[in-house]
Amino acid sequence: MKSDKPDIGIVYYKNCFEGAELTELETEMAAHGLKLMPYERSSYICASIDFFVPFLQILLSPDMVKALSQGLLTNAVSDGIKVLLKRIYNKFHKKPAFKIQGGNISEESANIHFVVGNNHLVLPVDVDKEKFEYAVDKFMVAATDSAPTEITYIFFSEKDNTILSKTENAIIQEEYDKYKRKKSQEI
Repeated sequence: MKSDKPDIGIVYYKNCFEGAELTELETEMAAHGLKLMPYERSSYICASIDFFVPFLQILLSPDMVKALSQGLLTNAVSDGIKVLLKRIYNKFHKKPAFKIQGGNISEESANIHFVVGNNHLVLPVDVDKEKFEYAVDKFMVAATDSAPTEITYIFFSEKDNTILSKTENAIIQEEYDKYKRKKSQEI
């Protein structure tokens, strides 16, 4: 879009990308008329529900969110967003992220969020390419069709082979209920 402000931001953990990879992404997005702003953050996180702490976040600017919700994105811009999401998929597909918690190291798939206003679309990088592309198409429709007033997570459920949507409060309640059940079983 035509502005000196970035259209898309990428917030990532230190050492996720090489400098050349970011330059290549910026160049590729510029070819679609998009300005990309990468931001590296520390990999240290305090207590949180893992689902809410993405390994990588792709954020659309308020102007982009408005254009998307009004159906005003050009095909080139929409294609650019899809190209970016595919590039992220190709980079992180089947590549584990490691989490250190309580002295234990565990391997997980990368938790990647595509943030469109209050919609947090959790990209399924651990599924095959067809399911990923299906999920991205559905995510783009969901981001266009909904403007939730509270933070809502939209994600692909491989178990149900469908797209699910839950508010942040609903997820917190589910996690709390799981914790309570686990504690009551320990007694």
